[in-house]
Amino acid sequence: VYTYIGWNEARPFFESKKVRQALTMAIDRQRIIRQNLNGMGEETTGTFFKNSPSYDNSLKPWPFDPLQAKRLLEEEGWYD
Repeated sequence: VYTYIGWNEARPFFESKKVRQALTMAIDRQRIIRQNLNGMGEETTGTFFKNSPSYDNSLKPWPFDPLQAKRLLEEEGWYD
């Protein structure tokens, strides 16, 4: 099974790179893997299978950082 979260850049909400980065940092992906997938998942940074020659292991996942996510969203005019 392959499950992912993606941002449709054709939609006005997701045009900004900062917004997409902030939304990514607002999701605790490790917790999802741990709680929803019973630890039976791996976080990846692209669409290729992690063990394929096309996968770029040098790319690191964005950190889970809700405070930085909030700051970035506020910079882009998103606020609660």
